[in-house]
Amino acid sequence: LWAQYFNGYNWSVAECPTWDTTYYCEYAKHCNARILTRPEGVGYKASFGDFWYLNDEELLELGKDADIWVYSSNTWGTVYRNKTEILDQFKSVQNEQVYDTQGQGPNAWYEQRLAEYDVVGLDFCEMV
Repeated sequence: LWAQYFNGYNWSVAECPTWDTTYYCEYAKHCNARILTRPEGVGYKASFGDFWYLNDEELLELGKDADIWVYSSNTWGTVYRNKTEILDQFKSVQNEQVYDTQGQGPNAWYEQRLAEYDVVGLDFCEMV
C-alpha cells in the first residue's frame, strides 16, 4: 500500500495502471512487488490537479490486508493519533510494517529519489 493522508482531502493512494506511470510503480516492477491501486470508480477527484482521494472506509477496503505500507510524508504520528481506531485494523499497522520516506529528513526523499534513484530502488526492494 502506498498512501498518505491530506487534511481536508482524505487519503491519496498510488495509481499504477502501468509499471512506468510513476517512480514507485517502476520500483515495484523491478522488485517484483505489487502496489495496490485505487479501483476504478472509487474515491473522488479534487477540483484541481490529478489526485484522487479515498475516505477511511474506502482505504480500509483497499489496503487492510497489505503486508507493507509506504507513507510518503512525515505526518504518520499525527494521523495515527487521530485515526487509531481505523488504522489499527490494517495488517501492516498491526505488524509494524509502515514505512515513511523521512528517514534522512523532510527534504532528502525528494532530492535523493531523483539523484540516487538506484539506491532508493535497492532500499525499496529490500523493504518489500
